Amino acid sequence: MSEPASTSTSTTTTTTTTTATATATAPSRAVKVTFYEDRAEVERVAQVTLPAGRASVRIGGLTALVDDTTVSASVEGGRVLSTRVRRVVSRQPAVGDAELAAAEADRQAAVQRATRTSRALARAARHEARCVAVLTRLAGALVPVPRGAEALAGVRSAHAEALTAEQVALDELAATRSANDDATLDVQRAEARLAAARVVRPRYQAEVDLELEAPAGAAEVRLRYRTPCALWRPEHLARLGDPSATGTGAGAGTSTGAGVALELITFATVWQRTGEDWTDVEAHFSTARPARSATPPLLSSDILSYRKKTDAERKTIVVESREQTVNVTGVAGSRAVDEMPGVDDGGEPVAFAAARPVSIQSTGQPQRLEVQRRALTASAGLTAWPERAELAHLRAVATLTGGALLAGPVRLQRSGALVGAGRVGFVGPGEPFELGFGVDDGVRIRRRDGTTREHATLSGALKLTRTVRLYLSNLSGQPRTLTVIERIPVSELEDVDIELLSRTRRADSKADDDDDHAYEPTTPPTSRDDDGFLRFELTLPPSSTRTLTLAWRLKAPSKVQINL
Repeated sequence: MSEPASTSTSTTTTTTTTTATATATAPSRAVKVTFYEDRAEVERVAQVTLPAGRASVRIGGLTALVDDTTVSASVEGGRVLSTRVRRVVSRQPAVGDAELAAAEADRQAAVQRATRTSRALARAARHEARCVAVLTRLAGALVPVPRGAEALAGVRSAHAEALTAEQVALDELAATRSANDDATLDVQRAEARLAAARVVRPRYQAEVDLELEAPAGAAEVRLRYRTPCALWRPEHLARLGDPSATGTGAGAGTSTGAGVALELITFATVWQRTGEDWTDVEAHFSTARPARSATPPLLSSDILSYRKKTDAERKTIVVESREQTVNVTGVAGSRAVDEMPGVDDGGEPVAFAAARPVSIQSTGQPQRLEVQRRALTASAGLTAWPERAELAHLRAVATLTGGALLAGPVRLQRSGALVGAGRVGFVGPGEPFELGFGVDDGVRIRRRDGTTREHATLSGALKLTRTVRLYLSNLSGQPRTLTVIERIPVSELEDVDIELLSRTRRADSKADDDDDHAYEPTTPPTSRDDDGFLRFELTLPPSSTRTLTLAWRLKAPSKVQINL
């Protein structure tokens, strides 16, 4: 049995420039890494040979960022008496031997090319000088030549040949000079690369000195410690099947609620810059917060005070509109904190594990690992909130199974195509949630609203009427089933009454208020809840338009001041 007992722990920092030490350092390798929201826990294994009785062992390969207080060790068949963390600074080449040899070979080849081009340049320069000398002699030979045409013909022919040779020599000289310049630049680059490869840089590592008591022979030592500069965040991919296959969405005109396949894939995106390279390790991901205090804070007294209203305050009631988020579990829900500082797990730690061993290098670059995949059945349909956006969105609603869904970014795919990206909040098991999968361009919406105020002559009571008209158009060749959601205010005072009207004044009517032709009926909603949300379920035939009319009235006595 291994016993991870440490009777004492201490830390020292040592700076050394040599690899020779009094105690040989046993190499170790990482076998398991557990990522948290702001750190990682690493488990390492080292194979050592122990003498009988007590022994001192030094384990290397740890990052210099190791948290000394979290270091624990265990030995197979024995126990650990004490641990001590040492930080070591060593000097090592910036690159390996293979890359250094390649840089030296590259420089040697570049120098050889530069030597060849330099010699060729000298030969081309001498050849061009000879051509110039020939032209000079020909120019001097023209003085004693007779002026007859036959005598000048030979001189002209020789001059033309000399000019051609001079042009060829100049072209060869230019090409050779360009090749020599390129070879010189190659030599400079190769020398710069070799100089960078020969740089010796400091390397910061940590070692752990252990005092062990175990039987003689080969033994396995395990180290466990935590380190910063490593973290993870959840990320999701949602794939919605083709809604038209079940008669839903952009391609068909059936009712919302038809079953559509929804696949949710959860990834763990990890970053690490610890200085350790983890090769073929078991990767685990946890939302636990081991660094936080587990002791609840003490509560202080909350003192409440009150005062009597003044006469003016008792005579007047001020009513103001307030936007309030309705807390609905799962679907369109809200949390106390919109953006969590770390991983939002709903207060209950959640753990994941990678399906296979992975390698994570200390580069600081993100690496995405799949940790969970689940298949759900969702109801998909077009939904519009004209007050927020005059668009019709394809919305999928499903009930979560197979564990909690962590908050994080989500990429959205529909019928195999990427349609956008969004963000999903924390969803617990068994809770409904919704995802949007893009806009349907075939549905166009226009929203127009207007408000009228009427004050009673004697009592001064207020009647505020607001009318909303929605103009819906289906420009496609397929029917569209659509859910339109509007809202009306909800009164919290007995003196303020809000009612939904069955008719409202026509937009283009100029008749008197007593004339029935001046009014038109409103569209009754399909459903209405206590929070004031009205839902209209309708189907738009191909290439059709429809108008929805909504009207509500607010009544308040004269002592109520309405700020709407």
